Amino acid sequence: MEHAVYTEKNNCQDCYKCVRECPVKAIRIENHTASVIAELCVACGHCVQVCPVGAKRIRNDIETVQSWIDFGRTVVVSLAPSFVSQLRGWQAEHWIGGLHALGFKIVSETALGADMVSAQTHTWLGSQMQPVAVSQCCPAISLYIKKYRSEWADTIVPLDTPMLAHAKLLRETYGKSIKVVFVGPCAAKKVEAELSGGLVDAALTFGEMAEWFDLEGVTLETIGPQPFRFEPFEAGGGVYYPVEGGMVAAMRRDHQTEIEAMAVSGFATVKKMLSENAPDTTEALFLELLACPGGCINGPGMIPGSGLLTRFKSVKQRFKTLQPNHHLGLMPDLVNHYHQYTAIALVQPDPSAIQDALNSIGKNDPSLELNCGGCGYEHCRDLASAIVQGQAEREMCVSYMRSVAHNKASALLQRMPFAVVLADENIKVIEANRRFAQLCGADTELAFQARPGLSGANLKKMLPEAYNTFQTLFLGSAETVETDCTLHKTDYHCTTFVVQQKHIACAIFSQKEDPLVKKDEVIRRADRVIEENLKTVRQIASILGENAANTEALLGSLKKLYDGNTGR
Repeated sequence: MEHAVYTEKNNCQDCYKCVRECPVKAIRIENHTASVIAELCVACGHCVQVCPVGAKRIRNDIETVQSWIDFGRTVVVSLAPSFVSQLRGWQAEHWIGGLHALGFKIVSETALGADMVSAQTHTWLGSQMQPVAVSQCCPAISLYIKKYRSEWADTIVPLDTPMLAHAKLLRETYGKSIKVVFVGPCAAKKVEAELSGGLVDAALTFGEMAEWFDLEGVTLETIGPQPFRFEPFEAGGGVYYPVEGGMVAAMRRDHQTEIEAMAVSGFATVKKMLSENAPDTTEALFLELLACPGGCINGPGMIPGSGLLTRFKSVKQRFKTLQPNHHLGLMPDLVNHYHQYTAIALVQPDPSAIQDALNSIGKNDPSLELNCGGCGYEHCRDLASAIVQGQAEREMCVSYMRSVAHNKASALLQRMPFAVVLADENIKVIEANRRFAQLCGADTELAFQARPGLSGANLKKMLPEAYNTFQTLFLGSAETVETDCTLHKTDYHCTTFVVQQKHIACAIFSQKEDPLVKKDEVIRRADRVIEENLKTVRQIASILGENAANTEALLGSLKKLYDGNTGR
């Protein structure tokens, strides 16, 4: 089965945003495409939310669930309490009616499981002597702690999550043979369902449900005003679990829990907190940790359209209208046997291998380790370590690729059989080749030897003829200016053309008596260099922006210019 979070490779644009945003760097860049490393992933789904082109996806399990319905199985829905903030205009009875219309036999709310978790967590906390306890409710946080922060693993409350607790209640109420399907905002619930030992058969997101409703034409109009109700009964304070601090608030209201508590949401903040040592406290501290900023109402499986504040108010309003749950009676045992994740042994590559990787991207001195973050890693050494482990490529380094692009463009200029100079809007040299320096005279040629390329040099002082031509081009609206001039008793034809509108232009000086065969040679060389260069340019276009575009435009302009001159 495909991992809960994956990459649609045909859509990936190689922008590294998923690498930058992934809290555990569970991304492999290979052949310029990002893929999710399942064994490292905690299924928080944050990459799905930030991917600018929608290449990161949550696995769609609609067909699997639909097949159970088609085969006549009794499929029961465990509906997460954040449903009240989804599908504008839909109330509880509409969700229940819509799910029945799709073929689900029973619709119950996961908040019943949350009510059970509140009661048993309250009891458990009252009997414990350990100084810190971490909420068990967020599967992404549980995965993170047990995979990456095993020193905190024993602090997790050893009871079921609301989803698992609710599944136990459903199976005791409706029989062991039912199919239990969770519907909610979370990608990590798919992993939790897979590891539940058959307690939960599948997990769907609200986004999947909206898609399914659309496919089957289920709308408010088709559902009608039927008085649907949750089975076997309505929940209590558990409906407040999907907001930051909601679990603590529900426990305090429904069970008068007095334990000291702290609620933290968002992976970045949780990671920072867990990187510290457990607090030394004389009074027990309960930590409610949620992967998504603001809580489950900001999960990756939510239906787009409503803002976080609107979602919060919807959940809060329902919490106010419901009383503590007095219908649970004898609750199932919620001792958890399913979250047995294996800690990941993170092996740091040999320092010499890391240094070799740094050298391969031009970082052969610590002063060159810019730590710019453009590759998605915070430090250059993190990127080097990922390269050694096969999770990253050299091309991810922005400064390295800028150097590659510049070197290739410079190689083309230096191999041109004509004098070539690029200048900016201030008519200062961006780069020139040796033939141009020779054209300007002995002093400029000496300057070129000292500073190859002549970057920043004042073109007016070196060659007034070129300065005037550039000025004409920048001040006018023409894309190309053709002029003739005589330098050192030799007649030249100068072609000046725009590379980047109002910012960069290029001038090429050729002796008038040069045979066209030399221009054919220019085309041949340009073709070869362009073929080699464009692949690199396109790879870094999204990173280097205008710089990459300028290089491609220059190469293309050169080829187009000489094609025109030779009639090809």
